Amino acid sequence: MKMPVFYFKISDFHPLTSMMSSATMASIMLAIKLQRIGKKKQPSYRIVVAERRSKLGAPPVEDMGSYNSVTKKGSVAYDRVLYWVSKGAKPTTTALNLLVRLGALSSPKIAVKMKKKAVLEETAKAPEMSPEKAE
Repeated sequence: MKMPVFYFKISDFHPLTSMMSSATMASIMLAIKLQRIGKKKQPSYRIVVAERRSKLGAPPVEDMGSYNSVTKKGSVAYDRVLYWVSKGAKPTTTALNLLVRLGALSSPKIAVKMKKKAVLEETAKAPEMSPEKAE
């Protein structure tokens, strides 16, 4: 006997979406983020819509796809990405670059600028030598 298959969206059970109307939901600051899943040393990510300030372990509003950073392959629901962007969800820098690479969005990529921690610490520790004191 074959079991019936049910398809649900995570947003059907999320506490925010069950209590609020669509107008109220649009006023919450939402972001398209990457949520890490997978084993140690084998990272893979879910592409999710979640509150901007929420922790990544919190349940997302909707799961839109996945990305495996080891094999560099991903899948995404293009219509859902466009829907959430039209509702005001802003993707993070890394998520935007990934969505552009997958073809879900047509905006230009954003350069990711990371602070170099070691260089900043060295400049803070090393006292500057002025030419007057060196003589």
